[in-house]
Amino acid sequence: MWIVTLAKNSEFLKTELSKKISDVKIYFPKAKVKKNKVKNILGNYLFCYSDKFSLNKHMINSLKSLKGLKQILFAERYSQKEINDFIVHCKNHEDSDG
Repeated sequence: MWIVTLAKNSEFLKTELSKKISDVKIYFPKAKVKKNKVKNILGNYLFCYSDKFSLNKHMINSLKSLKGLKQILFAERYSQKEINDFIVHCKNHEDSDG
């Protein structure tokens, strides 16, 4: 299940999520802004996926206390199709550099 998060610091939040959930996949649409610099075009919004989210609502609630997290925006089953469609759309328009 996908959740959408708003981070205070997205790099720090990615690290904290990886510590807490071993199989988390994190996606954000990116653009290359300089030679070796990649930027999240949605600012500090991250899409996070784990099978554990759909099995355990308590898992999502426990994430609310993570350092670096401002808010969990979407964590409902009904929005999964829209989130997935958006991610597929973004990935279809990425090149090898993002």
